[in-house]
Amino acid sequence: MMFFLAMTIIALGALFLPGPSGLISILLKLHHINREKRQILLLHKKSDTLQQKINLWQKPEYATKVARQLLGIQEDTATCDSGK
Repeated sequence: MMFFLAMTIIALGALFLPGPSGLISILLKLHHINREKRQILLLHKKSDTLQQKINLWQKPEYATKVARQLLGIQEDTATCDSGK
């Protein structure tokens, strides 16, 4: 019985030992890894959004439409020879 108790105390002591092999250190490392994984996912989403915006701006029709809106120019729907 004493041997089992001693081994349990040694095992628990080894788990909570400070240093690179301690449980607290391992849990802290896992926390950092998970935080970095979440950051990577957020950056991938941001990258996808920016790529969609780039693809949109590469279309001449979209760029012209936005430029006209920013400059306050309305598209001329009448034909050129409507005044004749």
